Amino acid sequence: MRSEALGRLSEISLYQWGLLTARQAEHQGVRRWDLHRLVADGALEAAGHGVYRIAGAPVVAHLGIRIAWLQLAPGEIAEDRRVGQGVLSHRSAAVLYGVGDFEPEPYEFTVPRRRRSRRTDVVLHTAVLTDSEVDWQDELPVTTPVRLVRDLLADRHDGGHIGQVLADLLARRLADRKRLAAAMEPYAAAYGLPGESGAALLKHLTAPQGRAT
Repeated sequence: MRSEALGRLSEISLYQWGLLTARQAEHQGVRRWDLHRLVADGALEAAGHGVYRIAGAPVVAHLGIRIAWLQLAPGEIAEDRRVGQGVLSHRSAAVLYGVGDFEPEPYEFTVPRRRRSRRTDVVLHTAVLTDSEVDWQDELPVTTPVRLVRDLLADRHDGGHIGQVLADLLARRLADRKRLAAAMEPYAAAYGLPGESGAALLKHLTAPQGRAT
């Protein structure tokens, strides 16, 4: 029975970076008691509330982000997830793209309807994202670079952090300067440039003095 249960769980985790949820296991007929026994036997590792990792699975980058994302819709396997079940955004999107200088936590997601997380290190933003505002990075759904910048500006992050994000996005050609400027237009006044264009704000924040503010 142990071997059979572990085989079912391994199939689930195959495309989930060695991870699975208790809800996914239940859908395969593996009970929570079986999961506890497999943890005790060393075949599974507890990775988070309701999330397990196959012992010996390859270590992947951004493990904490992946666990938090699986917890948002624990009954759905990764390949069947929909945008409405949570998209990495804001600072977490920047971390996933490898731009800026944000800490990995808290983990930030955007969902279409207001909801709360049990975790104190998870922030859920409410917004309906269009398909054009969502991309995939490292097998995870993430807001596009342009939407990422808009979100950071709307949250009034300091110019230094946003300037570094912008500089990195442009240096790595992850975003187009013209599209970034258009998206930044509504926030020029909030960042000390009343009556100026998005292009002026982009130039200001990416200049050395802008990134220092």
